[in-house]
Amino acid sequence: MDFDWYKKENIDALVRPDVPAIVGVSSSNVGYVNLGKIDVKGWELNLSWRDKIGNVNYNLGFNLSDARNKITDLGGTPESLTSTASGSYRRVGDPIGAFYGYLTDGLAQVYDFESVNTTTGKYQKPKFPLVASQNGIVQPGDIKYRDISGPDGAPDGVIDDYDKVVFGEKEPHYTYAIKGGLEWKGIDFSFYLQGVGKVAGYLEDEARHAFINDYSIP
Repeated sequence: MDFDWYKKENIDALVRPDVPAIVGVSSSNVGYVNLGKIDVKGWELNLSWRDKIGNVNYNLGFNLSDARNKITDLGGTPESLTSTASGSYRRVGDPIGAFYGYLTDGLAQVYDFESVNTTTGKYQKPKFPLVASQNGIVQPGDIKYRDISGPDGAPDGVIDDYDKVVFGEKEPHYTYAIKGGLEWKGIDFSFYLQGVGKVAGYLEDEARHAFINDYSIP
């Protein structure tokens, strides 16, 4: 058995500096500079056993590890809170390329609306908070979002930027492996299994909305 724990501070991480408009060049056209810092902490556990029963030799092994990173300094460059899927999200205190956005609260049901418009047949007056762009168009089957916070730090009945949170990251966690083997009079058998205990994904474009682009129509 052995156990390792490590901590590493990565300095001089590449970030794109914020350039004043007076320079005449947009920040997106400026090269990357070594200004950022990222902390990485991780651990690894290894267990193994080798023994013999009569003429049968056998061995078992187990491995479990995890690592987490956190941005500690952006070198004065601005935070980026957009494009969660592309990994451009970055904020001090959060992992690199974290997934950032609203948390869902299920799908709207018929009973989530106070009434039905007898002329159009559409449901109206939803009983749940809305994103401003949903006002007047949300119907049963549409996604509801969680009202997490507001300007005063408490739910305010409106879904806006105050309700966006980090809900995952691209890096997998708790990777593990199990291996073993048997040997008897020149005949041997071995196996190896591996997996991940926790991983998050972000579905976008065609994965969440069919027929969003021409090439996905087939």
